Amino acid sequence: LGHEALKCFGRMQKEGIHPDSVTYACVLKACSIVGSLEIGEVIDGEVRKQGLLKKDFKLGTALVNMYSKCGAPEKAQEVFELLSLRNVVTWSALIAGYAQNGLGHKALKCFMQMKHASVSPNVVTYVSVLKACGIVGSLELGKEIDAEVRKQGLLQKDVLLGNALVDMYSKCGAVERAQKVFEQLPERDVVTWNVLISGYAHNGLGHEALKYFRQMKDVGICPDEVTYVCILKACSILKSLEIGEDIVAEIRQKGFLRKDPMLHNALVDMYSKCGALDKAREMFEQIPVKDVVSWSAFISGHAQLGQANVVFNLFRRMISKDVMPNLVTFVVLLSACSHAGLVKEGEKIFDEMFVYHLTP
Repeated sequence: LGHEALKCFGRMQKEGIHPDSVTYACVLKACSIVGSLEIGEVIDGEVRKQGLLKKDFKLGTALVNMYSKCGAPEKAQEVFELLSLRNVVTWSALIAGYAQNGLGHKALKCFMQMKHASVSPNVVTYVSVLKACGIVGSLELGKEIDAEVRKQGLLQKDVLLGNALVDMYSKCGAVERAQKVFEQLPERDVVTWNVLISGYAHNGLGHEALKYFRQMKDVGICPDEVTYVCILKACSILKSLEIGEDIVAEIRQKGFLRKDPMLHNALVDMYSKCGALDKAREMFEQIPVKDVVSWSAFISGHAQLGQANVVFNLFRRMISKDVMPNLVTFVVLLSACSHAGLVKEGEKIFDEMFVYHLTP
């Protein structure tokens, strides 16, 4: 309960009670939970001012963890370098920070440095390193971690590690290995099923994703919002509007649509890919805050039908709403130019990528 912890800290200060190292460590954990980088930086300043960083090892680890969880891995690295003592928890916090922020190569570099420093990894380390392998597509290193995990008998003890292995193999395109690990796990929660279904969808195997979705329900595991996002992607791949509509009915029945903006985006994408642009538009208009994913999914539907003028108009409208395009947006725009044979317009779009600091 991060927000409540921060409120208590505020009251404590108002009452004139001075925080100690334990207080600061707890407040930094609260900042990690709620993603409050601003308060975390204030605490960092206090800690350094009082010279506590060199005295309290746990405080240093809490700072590394806070910066990592709040999306500032470079600052986490900066604090890490200042620490005189680093154990597996400190290293793991830093590796996790890079992996969570999509910086797979940096996470793997830290892992190699950790091993070089003769610090033995734990389950948390392995989970983060497997995530990093998935990000960079490093199947060979992923296999090595798999072997280490099995050698230590950890796969039978920790469901998080099993989930991470299934996810890593899926992200690296080795879906058969992902399924093999899945079948070997003694325990499977909703996340385990999600990473397998997501893996099949990620690799364009829509029928297999649907097969495991049905199996999941047959064994009594209730799908959550993430499951439905993955299965809508499978419907998009198969261009199966009929199955997609059945999934939409389930989602509405469970009331998920009111809670999860990712589901709105997935629905726009599914309807667009299935050519049901009226329904895609209806869903798109219902999204309270439209991000680049929402816009790109909606634009994509018009692009695949060769409606170049509509695509360009939507793109300009998106820019006017201060939504910055990403690489996916430009792939969609160039695809529209391709379908319509618009060479000059395609060249202009290509050049425009550099305006938004995107490297083709």
